[in-house]
Amino acid sequence: MDNYIIGFLLGVIFLGFLLFLLRKRKPRLSPKSVRSFVSRIEATKKLDPAHSLLESHKIFIQALKPLAKKKKTAAEVVKIVANYLPNKERIWYFHRMRNRAAHEVNFNMTAGQAQDARNNFIRALKSLR
Repeated sequence: MDNYIIGFLLGVIFLGFLLFLLRKRKPRLSPKSVRSFVSRIEATKKLDPAHSLLESHKIFIQALKPLAKKKKTAAEVVKIVANYLPNKERIWYFHRMRNRAAHEVNFNMTAGQAQDARNNFIRALKSLR
């Protein structure tokens, strides 16, 4: 009888250990790739604000795609990774702004807004290393 109890307890401990190992972990990017993507995002400063937003968003999504396995659209990629980002509301805000920049003819934005977008994309990338 005691052997069954000991076996049962060892089984429960083993299952708990397996669940611990299989828990959902925060996705990570290598520090080298983060530096590369950050420098590419910073290089978009030279562009006009709307174009800078489009390019920095594109680079941001390229950085996240390996973490979002098999997702195709930018929205799908952001949806998967957003819960791990400290500034997910701002990332969604700039994602929607990027959509407006891409689809509205008379879209305008300031250089300050473009800089804020770049800073938020960079902050999000750095949080994933």
